[in-house]
Amino acid sequence: MGGGASQSAARKAMCCEAIAGSSSVKSLEATINNTFKKWDRDGNGTLDADELAEVLRTIGMKMSESSVQKLFREIDVNNDGTIQFEELSSFLCSAPNIPKYFQVLDEIRAEHDKRIAEVIGSYQGGKGQTTQDDEKWHRKQYDARLVPVIKKIFEHHDKKRNGVLEKEESLLFFSNYCEHLLRYYSDLNDRRLLFWLQSGAFHGLNEDMIAAATESMTDLKARQTRSYNEDFVINHRSAFAVIDSMQTGCLELEEVIDALTPGRARYREFHKALNCNTPEAVDLKFIQSARASCHQSMRDDHNSSFTHSKGALDFVGALLIQAYLFD
Repeated sequence: MGGGASQSAARKAMCCEAIAGSSSVKSLEATINNTFKKWDRDGNGTLDADELAEVLRTIGMKMSESSVQKLFREIDVNNDGTIQFEELSSFLCSAPNIPKYFQVLDEIRAEHDKRIAEVIGSYQGGKGQTTQDDEKWHRKQYDARLVPVIKKIFEHHDKKRNGVLEKEESLLFFSNYCEHLLRYYSDLNDRRLLFWLQSGAFHGLNEDMIAAATESMTDLKARQTRSYNEDFVINHRSAFAVIDSMQTGCLELEEVIDALTPGRARYREFHKALNCNTPEAVDLKFIQSARASCHQSMRDDHNSSFTHSKGALDFVGALLIQAYLFD
């Protein structure tokens, strides 16, 4: 590139210019749209290569003609020779490392599922053996595998490259994270339901009790999306205040790591501020639903036929709390 600006630097500089002045997630798209119209000098609703080159010059990005053409092709996803607003918005606001974040969570959870299955199998007559190093194991996995991804997420959203996420950058971060979280949460709900039904944790529960717990989880999934969407502007402000522990008006890397790493106190506070459950809460809530259904059946039938099942659910719930809710 002859010493000129990189593709990554150009993307960050363009995004920084495009979101300047945004005061809320609601205003992000409008702000980007207004910037797009300003960049569209001939007013035809698209950007051509010359207009892109002019944008780059205006924001101080020194790039060779071949580098500008390469960047143009990257943005022009449908290869029609022009850049539409949707293409530009996607290029500027995408968050490629957030899906990786949830992928790593899945990988760690899958490994822990094997440990859970072993513990459930050990439960006999009201007794079970828990692994004492669950907390230590999770800390090690998160530090080694998840934190590096969080650092990349932070770096990607640090458009000004000044080592912090300022208000406008944090709005983009929250918007991207929550969009992926809700999508992930919906899919996770179904997958965790299948896991628990096959785990043996509900041995002894009848079909009606399992159906009641399943229905409760389906309702939880709908309520999750509804509760977040009710007032996400206020949610994002609250989340910013939670992460900004040093009250500097911007987000530091370590603060974001604390907010996105399971098991840390700020992780739960951050999701609560967003009006979202943490992914791990799906497991805990399903066990709680099944336990409540089991307890109700015991009370209604005036017998103890479900004592073993209730004890097993209590046991698994305690294990999950030990695994996920350490500080």
